[in-house]
Amino acid sequence: MFLLLSILLSTVQTAPMTPEEIKEALKERKAITYEVQTRFSWKKNDFGGALVAFASTPYSRLTWLSQSARERFEQLTESDVAEVLEDPSLCVSSPVSEKRVQSVVLIPHDIKDATPETVIKSKQTSTSIIGMYNKLGGQWKEASFTACFPDGWKNKELDVIVVYQGGKPLRAPLPSKLR
Repeated sequence: MFLLLSILLSTVQTAPMTPEEIKEALKERKAITYEVQTRFSWKKNDFGGALVAFASTPYSRLTWLSQSARERFEQLTESDVAEVLEDPSLCVSSPVSEKRVQSVVLIPHDIKDATPETVIKSKQTSTSIIGMYNKLGGQWKEASFTACFPDGWKNKELDVIVVYQGGKPLRAPLPSKLR
């Protein structure tokens, strides 16, 4: 309990979250994953919506850190928590796919047409490439594209647009209750 209290007090000045939110995230029993999905569609038989991307916030990253430490029977250190809280950004990652992602951008929900002037571009991007193999000797590469948006995303209704090379852009709303 003393460690938790010292972590809360030391991160109050720089944290993108309140001490109560930090405490709540560290106590979560399950790590939080935000899935960005299209809405219901009769045309494509997507009754639950198609998966477009995954989103992470400082709160969700803190729940992942906490769960990971519990699974390894380790104690979280002040520096572990401070490192997660250093980054206040919203990160959006495409699912792992053979298709190459050109870009991931955010756009206000009420704007219908995406143009260079209406989208919010990320300040930081990265690509994770994974070599895939099967028992028949097949080999291929799949990748996930991540874009991080530094600030201004809280309390806004935003959509994610993922543009695949040679394909139609996918657009879906961010979950409404991002923490």
